[in-house]
Amino acid sequence: MPSNNSHDLTRLKIRIYPWQFKQLNIGSRAMNIQLTDVLTAHIVVPFAALVLDYLTRGKGVLECLKRSGPDLCLFGLGSTGLVFIDPKVMAAFPLPQPYLVLVVLLILSFRQLCFRLETKPLSAWSALPSCAFGLSSIAIVSSILYYSYTR
Repeated sequence: MPSNNSHDLTRLKIRIYPWQFKQLNIGSRAMNIQLTDVLTAHIVVPFAALVLDYLTRGKGVLECLKRSGPDLCLFGLGSTGLVFIDPKVMAAFPLPQPYLVLVVLLILSFRQLCFRLETKPLSAWSALPSCAFGLSSIAIVSSILYYSYTR
């Protein structure tokens, strides 16, 4: 027996008619996305989450810096795929696939160097370069975005 309960959403139908597209802002107009929006979404917010994670771990600063290198490289590697499908990046580079392969290989080599630095005893000479390699992988992705959006 069907119930007349007002919470029954199985029969709910949503219809959007063509004249409502303008009200919803999803018509044929393209969104005007700025460089700051893209950098915030791809770089700043995930980086802030990673820094917050390291601050809550409660280990020493050198230990966090040393362990952050491979994580930052992985973060830069994950951002690379999203960056190279951006329409402005694809317009800035005539053939983006070789650049994508080059950036991926460079970031993977940085990550391998970070893992080699983890085998060294904990000191500023092993912690700072590891973090620097990780930050440079993020800087590579950020510079590609900057070049594409300011061109």
